[in-house]
Amino acid sequence: MSTGATPKGLFIPVFGLGGTALDPGGQAQFIGKAKARRLECPDVAYQYTDTQAIQATILSFARRFPHLPIFSEGDSCGANVQAQILANCAPIKLDLVGCVQASQYCNFNYPNIGANCKRIMIFYSSWVLTGGLGVFIPQPASVPTSPVVRGDWHIVNGGSTLYQARYVPAPHPDDQDVTNVQNPFFSVVDAILTDSAGQA
Repeated sequence: MSTGATPKGLFIPVFGLGGTALDPGGQAQFIGKAKARRLECPDVAYQYTDTQAIQATILSFARRFPHLPIFSEGDSCGANVQAQILANCAPIKLDLVGCVQASQYCNFNYPNIGANCKRIMIFYSSWVLTGGLGVFIPQPASVPTSPVVRGDWHIVNGGSTLYQARYVPAPHPDDQDVTNVQNPFFSVVDAILTDSAGQA
C-alpha cells in the first residue's frame, strides 16, 4: 500500500482468473494511474478470490478516512466479484466501481449491484470477440425498467446508484485499453476527487 502523505482516496484493483499470468498489463496501468492521483492502493492487484482481504482493506480505510472516496475496479472474474465486494462492505459506500469485461462464466451466485455503490461503470464486449468472457452485464438490485437502458448514465437502486453500461467491442480482457476504458474510468475518478476536495 502507498505510504506517506494522507491519501486522496482508496483504489482496489482486482485481477481476473489467472492473475498476472493472464493479464496483459492493464491492472498495472490502473495501479500506476491510481498512485499518480495519490490514491492508496496495493502494488499488485488482488486476486478475485481475495474477497476477505479486500473487505478488510476497505473497512480499515473507511475507519481511518471516513470522508475520503473509495474506488474499486476489476477485469473478467475480477469484474464479476465487484458485486460481492459491495455486499461484503455494506453499508460502507463505494464512490465508483469499474467492471471491465465481466465473464459469463464467473457468475458464482454473486448478488446484484447494491445501493452502497454510488456509481458503476460497466465495459462489455461481444460474444464474437470474447467467446462469452467479456459479455456479462452486472445488474443493479433495483431498476426503474427492465432491462436497464445501456450507454448513458441511469439512476437505479431507488436513486442511490448512477449506472452506466458501455459497449466497447474488443478482445478479452481489454483492461489495457487506455482510450476506451482507462480514460473514461479515470475521468470519473478525477471528477469525484475534485468534488471531494471541494467538500473537505
